[in-house]
Amino acid sequence: MKLLETGIRLSLPYNHDPGYPEWLDGHVAGVAEVYFPLHWSVSLSARTWAGPADPAGYEAQLGELAAVLNRAGLTGNVTLNLMVFERQYLEIERTLGRLAERFDHLAVTLADFAFARRLHRDLPALTLGVSTMAQVDSTERARCWRDDAGVSAVVLARHINKRLDHIRSIRALGLRIKMVLDDLCLPDCPAFMWHVGWLMDVKDRRVTSHPCPMQAARTHEAWKIAQKDVVPAILPRYDGLVDIGKLEGREAELEAIDRRRRLYLEAESWDHPNHAYREPPEAFDRICACDRECLPCGWCPAHFQPVP
Repeated sequence: MKLLETGIRLSLPYNHDPGYPEWLDGHVAGVAEVYFPLHWSVSLSARTWAGPADPAGYEAQLGELAAVLNRAGLTGNVTLNLMVFERQYLEIERTLGRLAERFDHLAVTLADFAFARRLHRDLPALTLGVSTMAQVDSTERARCWRDDAGVSAVVLARHINKRLDHIRSIRALGLRIKMVLDDLCLPDCPAFMWHVGWLMDVKDRRVTSHPCPMQAARTHEAWKIAQKDVVPAILPRYDGLVDIGKLEGREAELEAIDRRRRLYLEAESWDHPNHAYREPPEAFDRICACDRECLPCGWCPAHFQPVP
């Protein structure tokens, strides 16, 4: 089943490539939204900065993106997925107000609960969602975000991507469900806070890499990533459960983003789109039902294969 035969659509990353708007204009089929950060001087993001140095230049760049999204009826989604300090509140709200005039459909995805409540109060017309960085993995967390911060969408905590009962219970709250498909992080990564701290502390926002403390495990035990990442052939099985599949890649080349977009729309490949492993077709049902006690089991390392 092709993805266009389902109700699932894609959320694409914006990578600041000057050719992005023209490329997107010819590739809107199956896309629901494009997500992007604010300028780093206004608010930090859980990725390093690759855009223009000048904030005004960046807003002009976003205006070109908005023109394409508006023609196609797609959403521009502002990603605020780190803590927001109180001193930043007013400038962020002013910036979002200007962007709301450019984008016919503007949404904001947040990880900071206190700021989300403030934004819901001050700009009630904005569509708000909760970031995967907020680790929403239960109905109680989702209910708090819905009732206190007015969110209408949840990007799931990635470690429950294959906990279908958890997803159903969150969806039952009337929330739209988004799922990060392919970010290569380990589930329950012990270095999670290290990454967050590094991104909030780095002084030069042009820095584009920082070695992950868990890189060896990601490389040599890549099958662990399959506890959360979803290969293209499996995504249609989430039809009726997930509304939007979110592709990572704000630091990726446009060609790489396009390649993964095509793979998920075709929905045929059993290879991880970032070449981490080849997934056996029977793995999805096993992982959804398993207790995550990997050491005594051993099924995944015995059955997952490297991508040729």
